[in-house]
Amino acid sequence: MTRIDELEKKYPTIPKDVIVKWDVFCRGVRDNRDIDKASVWRSAAHSSYQSFDEDYTLERLKRETPWRFKGDAMLVPDWIWMSSGLAFPLYRKEHSTYTIREVKEGRLALFDGEEMIDVDLHVAPPRDRMPELKTSKGTPAAELVSLERRCYNVWPVRFCEYFTTGEECKFCNFNPTQEQARAVGLNRPVTINPDETAEAFKLYGSRLRLIEGHLESGGFATSETEASVNMRFVDRLSNALPYRTHLKLVAEAMPRKELQRLRDAGLVGIRFQMEAVDERLFPIINPGKAKHMSWEGWLEAFQDAVDIYGVGNVGCKTIGGVTMQGPEGYATWQEARDSHIEGDKWMISHGIFPSMDSLRWAPGSPYSRDLANRSKYPPTEFFLDCIVGHDKAMNEHGLYDKMNKFLYCGLDCQHRPYCGEMGILQRVPDFGTWMSAVVPYEQNWLAQFLDSVKEKECVKTT
Repeated sequence: MTRIDELEKKYPTIPKDVIVKWDVFCRGVRDNRDIDKASVWRSAAHSSYQSFDEDYTLERLKRETPWRFKGDAMLVPDWIWMSSGLAFPLYRKEHSTYTIREVKEGRLALFDGEEMIDVDLHVAPPRDRMPELKTSKGTPAAELVSLERRCYNVWPVRFCEYFTTGEECKFCNFNPTQEQARAVGLNRPVTINPDETAEAFKLYGSRLRLIEGHLESGGFATSETEASVNMRFVDRLSNALPYRTHLKLVAEAMPRKELQRLRDAGLVGIRFQMEAVDERLFPIINPGKAKHMSWEGWLEAFQDAVDIYGVGNVGCKTIGGVTMQGPEGYATWQEARDSHIEGDKWMISHGIFPSMDSLRWAPGSPYSRDLANRSKYPPTEFFLDCIVGHDKAMNEHGLYDKMNKFLYCGLDCQHRPYCGEMGILQRVPDFGTWMSAVVPYEQNWLAQFLDSVKEKECVKTT
């Protein structure tokens, strides 16, 4: 019996694809050449997107797998999709029992040891090939805007001010990724120009109908600085095209007046990166953010955001298991789970949608320096219990029906950390269908892809 079989028996109400996603999410996969069959080339500008396990630094990857580096780009594992349209990332962990293997040409499967997991995996079709566009200054557009089919990501500032004062979040390695990238020959810009970014965005948007975007920066010691940076990018991106995209921002808590200014400039959704919704541990885990704004200030900012953007358009990024780390953390995963669920309940009762990422020991982060933290990593049951609690609260407050589906997009950009998949898949058969109400079929690549998979299966059956 595989680990997935055991979890299915324990959580009969959770769809199997959700269980697979979260078990692989937090346990990772062992590295092998078959992972490359589900990978894409990324420019160095976006190398910070990859949070490697402590056992896999960029230096080690280049030393042991030099074919994954080419000029100023690297081969990065993409998402692997399941028949529900739910996907999971391939985070490398050296001692994981999971592997991805090619069982026949073009077909990958998930193995637990030597036993194959009974779940259909699909490598998504290649992204539409865009010409190698450059701005008028000669900067490749891909260094400014990361295009994910019809979704896009923009990182205006790729550093965090808290690292200079020793007040960085304990789980974070955002600044060290700059040095780690340079050490293997990947030169990544620290900041990008808003006007040039808007030019690159316009180059893409004039050739392809873009749907939704995600804007995220490093941390800033003052709300005024962060709001000023975000305002310039929101203003430029909102006015670069003759049509509007669903632009969302991930940021720190900010005063009401700044939230309103961003909304007036064209922002349609916002998520605050609180990570630990636990009053006792928040200032310990996030010292800079707690100094940036008090606990009460963060909660007030959430409520202000709901007032301004409306229920369905405000979220909170959390990290499952982070409250177990360090000497001050919870002694058991059950205590950490209960705290996490209570935080979710508060958010949901106030019209806020909490997400949940899984904790990783990112090289260069404060927590990664203490190997004792590894013994405190929560089991998958922690995450699945939190998902059940999340679903219960969502149903109690009727929030599934009020959710803006672009907040955690079911296409490419931001659906991966959302822990509401259980309730979504109880309402629709797949994420392509879930997005169909807001994305026309000709632009809904996931619905088209899942239909093509079904057609192939029908042909095999007949």
